[in-house]
Amino acid sequence: MPNRTANGLTIENPTINEAYTKLKAGISRHKTIIVAGECTVEYDGRAASQLELGERLVIFKPDGSTLIHRPRDYSPVNWQPAGSLFNTTIFEEKLVIRVYRPKEKETLQITFLKVIMVAALDLHDNGEFILYASEKDMQEAILFDPS
Repeated sequence: MPNRTANGLTIENPTINEAYTKLKAGISRHKTIIVAGECTVEYDGRAASQLELGERLVIFKPDGSTLIHRPRDYSPVNWQPAGSLFNTTIFEEKLVIRVYRPKEKETLQITFLKVIMVAALDLHDNGEFILYASEKDMQEAILFDPS
């Protein structure tokens, strides 16, 4: 059953076909897509990696970037930077998202066996980010004057 949010639509426990339709429509409309579900991940490019089956949170951003998070740690376990292209299919009753970075010939393939939630959001952020001091700046200041 879809739930409306202020800026989008969330579907909980969708079928693979419903998740596919929502994901494909959201990507084509340049929305921020969040998918939670049971998936595997394969990366091929400058190196190669395989992430076995587990429940993950995947974020697809309108700029072409993708982040895959486990339920622990703060850093993504896999990612693709901005400029990537998305290809979404259903293969053998699984939702398959191929994230391809043409310039580097890198491919990240995410295969969902089960989808817990899909959200397609219109997020707007025009706020300026101002960094007052980086961690490196602080380290150099301490080395220069430890007191």
